[in-house]
Amino acid sequence: MAHVSPNITARFFPFNVSLVGLLLCLSFGGCGSNSGDMVGVAGQITFDGKPVEKGEIRFTVDGHATEASRIEMGKYEVNVPKGKSDIQIFAYRQAKGKEMAVTSSEPINVNYIPAKYNTESTLNAELEKTNKNLDFTLMP
Repeated sequence: MAHVSPNITARFFPFNVSLVGLLLCLSFGGCGSNSGDMVGVAGQITFDGKPVEKGEIRFTVDGHATEASRIEMGKYEVNVPKGKSDIQIFAYRQAKGKEMAVTSSEPINVNYIPAKYNTESTLNAELEKTNKNLDFTLMP
């Protein structure tokens, strides 16, 4: 009779838990939003008249589902669940002078977009159409 080591069960336990989770998720009609419940959103973002070179835009729909996209050369594109979405925009650049850390020789990146567009943002949009163009002109 073959002997099975208890270590085999321990090694496969995370796999079994993942498999059970996947099966449960599929049994409830799939994971995530249905593509019919999503809106393709794209646009351009400028700050002080110039395209935001690199950053991130975040959409928080109905207070819970967050989708994010990179901003590159002032442009972004993302799929967002339909509904009212609160929007936050971040962009980072290397710190200069007083912003630099005294204890580190590594360059530090800081968000240069004012808080009124991110952590204290009042930006929002009602996303109901199939595709939506949203451009943002941000000022200091």
